[in-house]
Amino acid sequence: MRCETWMFLCLLVGLAWIGQRQFLFDPGSFWSTVIGQRILTTHDVPRQDDFSCTFGGTAWQSHQWLAQVGMATLHAIGGLDALVLGTAVLLAATYAWAAGRLVRAGSHWIATGIVVALLLLSSRYHWLARPQIVTITLLGWTFAQIVDFENEPAVWRRLCWLPPVFALWTNLHGGALGGLCTVAIVFAGWGVAWLVGWPNPLKTAQGLGRLALIGVACVLATLVNPYGWDLPLGWIRLMNLTSLSKYIYEHMPLDWSNPYQRGIPLFGMVYVLALATVPVRRWRVSWFVPIIWFILTVQRIRHCTLFSITAAVALADILANSRLLERLKNLAHDARQGEPESSVDQTKPTTGTENRLLPWAIPAGIVAVAFVLQACAVPFPLVGAGQAQVDPALTPTEFIDAIRERSKPNDPIFNEMAYGGFLIYYVPELRIYIDDRCELYGDEFISRQEDLAAFFAQLKREHKDPAPYDQLERWTEAKGIRLALVMKSRGLDYYFSSVPQRWTRVAETEGRVSPASLPGAVLYERKPR
Repeated sequence: MRCETWMFLCLLVGLAWIGQRQFLFDPGSFWSTVIGQRILTTHDVPRQDDFSCTFGGTAWQSHQWLAQVGMATLHAIGGLDALVLGTAVLLAATYAWAAGRLVRAGSHWIATGIVVALLLLSSRYHWLARPQIVTITLLGWTFAQIVDFENEPAVWRRLCWLPPVFALWTNLHGGALGGLCTVAIVFAGWGVAWLVGWPNPLKTAQGLGRLALIGVACVLATLVNPYGWDLPLGWIRLMNLTSLSKYIYEHMPLDWSNPYQRGIPLFGMVYVLALATVPVRRWRVSWFVPIIWFILTVQRIRHCTLFSITAAVALADILANSRLLERLKNLAHDARQGEPESSVDQTKPTTGTENRLLPWAIPAGIVAVAFVLQACAVPFPLVGAGQAQVDPALTPTEFIDAIRERSKPNDPIFNEMAYGGFLIYYVPELRIYIDDRCELYGDEFISRQEDLAAFFAQLKREHKDPAPYDQLERWTEAKGIRLALVMKSRGLDYYFSSVPQRWTRVAETEGRVSPASLPGAVLYERKPR
């Protein structure tokens, strides 16, 4: 079996184990699945918000509708277990493919192992069962076509595949915007290099024109979606929201003190050092793409997986041109020349059919069996039914019965953003206050919500009574809100607990520390007047 097979199986086991606890940490996993279910039911994409009591009926587009359909399909097979397994399979396949590129480029198995280890360490912070996982795979593939074309400029078919892939990518996840930027940066770099006479894959002006046509086709491919221009423009509007980097953890800058993020700067340093072992005259335009993604990762941690996969792809090419590895190979070759002939491996080569099918047949068979186990509700370690675990601090499933007993269909409920996905998935008959579809709520609404929580937290630190500040009370009463789901020991919890004549504490969960600190959840009920 090829190295990709062994790598895939090892990664699948490890990722399935990690995923049981981590992959369902993001609330987007839950509401994305529900949207996919509704698309399958209605045979149409959503065009307005149907979940909130604050923006219900407002125009809204699901930028990830096709991936959400995929998530709903997996969920129909095996529930949350299938979502976790599907995420693990896609990640394992992507990383095993990256390892295979390193091996085929001539990298030593030790160097390959180090790169894969760094790839995992720098990516693990953002392993979540959500559409962004598809962007990791597609960006890696897209960047690989660019790198390979730079090695073999005559093979234009590699770049000709980009427009149809971008048409698919556009409907899967907004990360297609990052892919477009990557293509634009490299294509522009090649154009400049051709104009000034630096080494580049373009030989003639005709090649430059062909490259421009492919770039335009990639841009036009983003219009192949149910929303037309509004979808790519929505990506840009979303990324321009100032509230994202201020309040949403995945959009915040790199936290150098966070142990779950320390692998990112380490991989960045290793990448730069590897680049330094290649003579400058051999440097290529595409090798600077991971550096750009690293800078973006420092600004927003959500880009860590994209930096990691592009770095791993580029390193296969960089190590093949490294002076250091060339010397190591020469030393190893000299050492083998002194060995007796009998020590040479005489293993019989495999047939062509076996080479093509066996590396894929075994993993595909194992994955198929795992999904069958889940579809049949058969418990089995790691890949069977009943393995996925939701975090009670973020997904307080023990509150479901209490919420339903105290509410009616279409009742509004006050909640903090972290619990929006939980409520949409587990109690879809209610109308939530907010969730993490930030493009729907906008900067002003999100900032007002977060500032309100910060205001009451400040009163708590100053030991002041929040009861006189009853703007929240007037708003919830006017909306007919009888239930509130908030974070434990935070600002809003302080407010509701300080007005026992108005609100009753119904239930609470314990918090936890890792992989991200969460204080637990508290459910309140309004007292009848």
